[in-house]
Amino acid sequence: MSLRKRIVLSLALISLILVAPAAYGVWSLSALQDVARNLRFRAAEASLTLGQLQRALSDVEYSERVYLAFPSEEQESRREVEAGLARVDTALANLRTTGFAAQVQPTARRWAELKAAIHQTNELAGSGQVERADTFRARVLEPRFAAVLATLPPIGQAIDSASQAQVVRAQDIATRAITTTALALAAALALTVLIGGWLTRTLLRPIHELRRGMAVVAEGDFAPNVRVNTRREDELGDLARSFDSMTRQLSELDR
Repeated sequence: MSLRKRIVLSLALISLILVAPAAYGVWSLSALQDVARNLRFRAAEASLTLGQLQRALSDVEYSERVYLAFPSEEQESRREVEAGLARVDTALANLRTTGFAAQVQPTARRWAELKAAIHQTNELAGSGQVERADTFRARVLEPRFAAVLATLPPIGQAIDSASQAQVVRAQDIATRAITTTALALAAALALTVLIGGWLTRTLLRPIHELRRGMAVVAEGDFAPNVRVNTRREDELGDLARSFDSMTRQLSELDR
């Protein structure tokens, strides 16, 4: 192998060794970015949506009370009830899209029962049967409101658990990245020093020997005993063979 190829391959190997820890660091940063994105768009959005769901349920309950208490304002109160129902449906749909569909299922079932009871109560009130509507509310509607609200804490716990899991994952990634990158850099530096030392020895020792031989020849000794392998298949081998040939010819001329 020529000296130029040896130098190029050595430099390429050193570059590869130094690039490997940097590549791992970039991968670790990308993983941390994914964790941050999950915390931001999944857990944070789910927490916000859960709060919106709780407020929407409170609004529905309040609007339903107003609807039954003030029959004269039926149209406006009923619109507010329907708007609240729509907000609850939207909040449940958003919670499903944030990755908590399994936790939302009990709430969705209880909500379907509650919504049916709300419509039945409104039909009774709308047909003038206000007393029956009040009785139905106390006997059916209020327990179903309580049943829906009882399903919300497990959703909040699931969101908190998911957030905590993401935080733990981020800590693990960061710790592993720091440790691995430090070890990889130490190993890379050690290998770089070894390769650099080998390359320096490969280049400088033959040159030093040839320079010493030139000094000996200049003093009139045509047998300098230069310790350079003349069978090397690179530029230094060519130089060593040329130097050996020169010293033989000078020795013959001297004789």
